[in-house]
Amino acid sequence: MKPASKKKNARKKTIMKPTQRLPSVADVAQINESIKYAVSLSSQINLNALNSTLVANKAGAAGIGFAVVARELRGFSQRFAVEMGAMTQEVFQLVNGISRLSNTQRLFRLLQKAQQQCRENQDRLENPVMRRGEYLERERLRMERGARKIFSALEIASKRCDMGLMIARSARVEAAHGGSYQSALTQVAGDMEYTIGEISTTVRAIAKRLSK
Repeated sequence: MKPASKKKNARKKTIMKPTQRLPSVADVAQINESIKYAVSLSSQINLNALNSTLVANKAGAAGIGFAVVARELRGFSQRFAVEMGAMTQEVFQLVNGISRLSNTQRLFRLLQKAQQQCRENQDRLENPVMRRGEYLERERLRMERGARKIFSALEIASKRCDMGLMIARSARVEAAHGGSYQSALTQVAGDMEYTIGEISTTVRAIAKRLSK
């Protein structure tokens, strides 16, 4: 029984922990594009769930259960889109912050080089170099907090996707009771399950890029 329990726990560890290294501007830009893609997929879920609700209503009593589940899927897609929209703002701030940090690091290295090469300026440059170094450390820590905040949001999004998959599977079960509309409802339920799976894969890919 213990090996099975360990295996079950291992499957849950799908989101990697962020490292101390900040992502590059290119990494964060790609993360932003992936977020946009995930949001577009969630819009498909919303539209499919709405259309399938209309079909379920036509099925009458046989489609009541599916209609309830479809509304849950619409709620999933809408909440997901809102959360990812908020994450986009965090990513935008992270891009700007990393860009500023990179420029400041270059200036800091130039000051250090000038201090090392010009003995007569060492004392005069000591305070500017120290202040710039302290500023760099504060900014680096701030960017790390921003990256961790995005990472935490990704963990929440990943759990929401797991819940969405469970709801989509319930939709397939309810579709089996759809009477003459069973085939159409089963098809749309399968499409929504597949799309949520794509969203889940995208979210995990974003977390992996942020972690490397």
